Amino acid sequence: EALDLLRALERSRARAEGITGHRARAVPFSIQDHGLLANGGTDPVFRRVEIFRAAPSAALAGEVAFVEHWWTDAGFHEYVHFLHLTRAGGLPGVLHAALGVPSPGFLGSPLWLMEGLAVRAESGLRPHQGRLNDGTLEAVLAAQVAERGRPPSLVDATYQPLAFPSGAHYYQGGAFMEYLSGAYGEQKVERFLGRHA
Repeated sequence: EALDLLRALERSRARAEGITGHRARAVPFSIQDHGLLANGGTDPVFRRVEIFRAAPSAALAGEVAFVEHWWTDAGFHEYVHFLHLTRAGGLPGVLHAALGVPSPGFLGSPLWLMEGLAVRAESGLRPHQGRLNDGTLEAVLAAQVAERGRPPSLVDATYQPLAFPSGAHYYQGGAFMEYLSGAYGEQKVERFLGRHA
């Protein structure tokens, strides 16, 4: 499993660095066993990434239940988070480079930005993988437009009620980042991130 994760990360590393405009050396990844829970996590302050051992299954039917290769998707998604959340510019970047002081950088970003960037990135790896390619986004957005007469706003994605769809920040943020990259190009998204680091 560890070798699968490392191979997947090596294959997709350059893409993650291109999307975020940031590189990192010696990022520690660990594989954690949390039973049947399929997930991952990034800790930019203590500089570590965890991937949960259990891959999603149809029986658990979550929002990431149908993935081609768990290590590629989860590893890449979390690596994009790590690069995004550790990118620092200005004085925080100098302090981080000189002293290793964790940068506040993007730590206060809304979930739709953090998850949207990672979802947009994971969906660009292969045409039939990632949350933006599984059909759920279109169905949820169409239902919301039919109900409200408008697509969800970024406020809707930032302040989510305890209602369906849970995890809307993944889909709405991903859709917004997809719109930005489609309308203005990947380089503009990277520049946007650079200006806010």
